[in-house]
Amino acid sequence: NIIYFSPGDSNVDISIFKSNGQLIKTMSSYKLVKGFQKIHWDGKKSSGKKVGNGFYFIQCSYKNKKIVKSVYFL
Repeated sequence: NIIYFSPGDSNVDISIFKSNGQLIKTMSSYKLVKGFQKIHWDGKKSSGKKVGNGFYFIQCSYKNKKIVKSVYFL
């Protein structure tokens, strides 16, 4: 699960990248109530195939702001 803060006045895009920068999947949420939200990533690429173990980057984009965190997927 990916937990993030929604400002409530714009869409939030959550993107998953491999450690080499390759985009794996993008998940979007629509205008939500202001506050913390949770979105589930099933560990699959956009193609539906499971990703392998390793480091990935999760990018949360809102308007012109971006926050990036690294995670290790088992």
